[in-house]
Amino acid sequence: WKRGREDNDAVGLEHEGADRFNYPFAVPGGESLYLILNYKPASDEIPSGKIVLTTYLPEPVIEIPIELTDASAQINVSPMAHDFGRVPAGEVREQEFKISNIGQVALDVRKILLNGSQDFVPLVDDDGTQKDPRRLEREVLQTLEPDEQMVVTVRYAPQVEGDDAAQMVISSTDSRNPDIVVNLTANGATPCLKADPPALEFLTSLVNRTDSRQLTLQSCGGASVEITEVYLKDDSDPAFKLPRQVDADGDEQMWPTTLPAWGEMDRAQGLPPPSINIVVEFTPTEQRIHNGTLVIKSTDPVTPVR
Repeated sequence: WKRGREDNDAVGLEHEGADRFNYPFAVPGGESLYLILNYKPASDEIPSGKIVLTTYLPEPVIEIPIELTDASAQINVSPMAHDFGRVPAGEVREQEFKISNIGQVALDVRKILLNGSQDFVPLVDDDGTQKDPRRLEREVLQTLEPDEQMVVTVRYAPQVEGDDAAQMVISSTDSRNPDIVVNLTANGATPCLKADPPALEFLTSLVNRTDSRQLTLQSCGGASVEITEVYLKDDSDPAFKLPRQVDADGDEQMWPTTLPAWGEMDRAQGLPPPSINIVVEFTPTEQRIHNGTLVIKSTDPVTPVR
C-alpha cells in the first residue's frame, strides 16, 4: 500500500497471510490510499477472491472483487477533443493527437475516419511521409506494442469563412472501446467579418463622371460581429468618396452596427450570411491612376481592421 502515487510501497499483508497494517488505518478527508495487489499464479486454475475493508461507515463492510481476465489491448487518445479557434479562409492550423496502447498486449489501429467538414484532414506518418490514413489500403494502419504510441496530425484548412465541426473516429482492437470519437471544432462562437469582394477596382472612367462600386460585408462566424467604423483613409485620392450609406429599407446606416451570427445550422439550412452593403463612389478629375484605402473596423479578433 502507499498514500501517494510517487511514494514507496509498504507491505500490508505478507504472502503467508501475516497482517502488518496498523489499525485503525485512517485516510484523512480529501486524501487517497492506494492498495497494491500482487498476483503470482500457482496453478492452471482460474483464481478469484476479494479484498474486504471494515470501516466506520454506516455500511461498514466494503468488498472489492478480484477477477482474472485475459490480457487485452487498451487504447488511449489525447486530447479527446480540440477547438482550432478562429482560422481565416486560406490559412492552415495543425494539431497533434497521441494514440497510446496502455494495455498488456499489442493494439492494432485499424482505421482513422472523419465525419463532418472535410476542411479537417487527418495525417499519419507512413515511411517518413505524412499521408491521409483514409487512403492507405491496408487492414492495419499501425500495430502498437504495450506503452507504444503513434501521432495523428489533423490539418485544418478552411476554404470559406464560418464555423466548422467534424468527428475523427479511430477504430482499433480494443474490445471495450473499438471506436474512439474525437470531436473537432473551429471558428465557432467567434465574431467573423468577410469583405466581398476583397478589393474594389474601378475601370477607366470618364473625367468628372461618377462611377460606383458596392462592397458587401458578411458575418461569417458563430457569434455576432460589430462593425464599429467605416471610413476612407486620409491618404486616399480625393476622387473616392463614401456617400450617405442606406440599408435595404432606405434608412441611413450609422456606425456601429451589428451583424448577427451565421452558424453551422444556418449554413446547413441554406440561409445566406447576414450582410450589409457599402457603396464607394469614384469621380476622377483627370486621366491617371487613382488609389485609395477603405478602412473597416470590427470585433473580428483575427482581422479587426481591414
